[in-house]
Amino acid sequence: MAEDLYSRSHTTRRGVTYAVLEPARLREQLQAGATLVLDGVDQLHGPVRGLACGLERELGERVQVNLYASWRERQGFGMHWDDHDVLVLQVAGRKRWRVHGMTRAHPLDRDVALPDEPDGAPVWDGHVEAGGVIHVPRGHWHDAMAGGEPSLHLTVGLIRPAGVDLLGWLADRLRAEELYRLDLPRRASAEERRAHTRALRDALLERWSDDVLDEFFDWQDAHAEPRPRLTLPWGIVDERLDDGVLVRDTLPRPAPPRPHPRGVEVRALGRSWVFAAAAAPMLALALDGEAHRVADLLAAGDPAGREERRDLLVYLCRQDVLAVVG
Repeated sequence: MAEDLYSRSHTTRRGVTYAVLEPARLREQLQAGATLVLDGVDQLHGPVRGLACGLERELGERVQVNLYASWRERQGFGMHWDDHDVLVLQVAGRKRWRVHGMTRAHPLDRDVALPDEPDGAPVWDGHVEAGGVIHVPRGHWHDAMAGGEPSLHLTVGLIRPAGVDLLGWLADRLRAEELYRLDLPRRASAEERRAHTRALRDALLERWSDDVLDEFFDWQDAHAEPRPRLTLPWGIVDERLDDGVLVRDTLPRPAPPRPHPRGVEVRALGRSWVFAAAAAPMLALALDGEAHRVADLLAAGDPAGREERRDLLVYLCRQDVLAVVG
């Protein structure tokens, strides 16, 4: 839907232009049967954020939650497919869903061909009541229709990498190889081009070990983007962490401390930290995805290093690895 149907453009005195919601115009569109969509509602609403964080840590895959609210008997979207699995959680009201099978096996968002629209009967056709859940697998065509009463549902997108994503990651790693930064020998002899091709292939296969999937998943976990958690005013005028303060890690994926020649290493948020081995018990507890009192974290280790570990907790909060939650 065009933005100007429910908002107006506003320009500040400094020349910055942005859209401003017009409630009356939005109501007109919703009364006419439009569906209200909030993409990424897991970034906005605490309980949904908790659901998304829990699923992401458990499954090890990127999760995004969208919200769909409708008040009229009208189709929000036409028949379509998604390039990821979707869990549909009906929160209020009811909605009719029709789900068809795939017409192209495992389609991609950027693909060499588009799937054909389905022409047969759906594989499932039914209503989802409040509290109900259905799973729409990747590539399956589907549509939804509200039943003329208020309806609210969430779609939990489970975004998993495919083989082409592995190749893209490996291509970025090959930038470290001088051979892969060389110009390709267009005007060389046929034998020189074949030799260059063999060298490129050999360099690729050297990195294509039997463990390449594990390396890729490990890299993905260490570079997964967190859902920002702002803990003002902590960190502005007060950086104390008294014993009664509650902290929780902000990491989207599990990041247990792992052995390192100089102690233990934590890889997360696209970074790597190395800490003394004595910090390992506290780090393992602090990074388990649960909220903990500072006193309980400080008790995990030698009592003689208690205040040094408190300083470490403050440092991890400054690095956005931990956040104050109470």
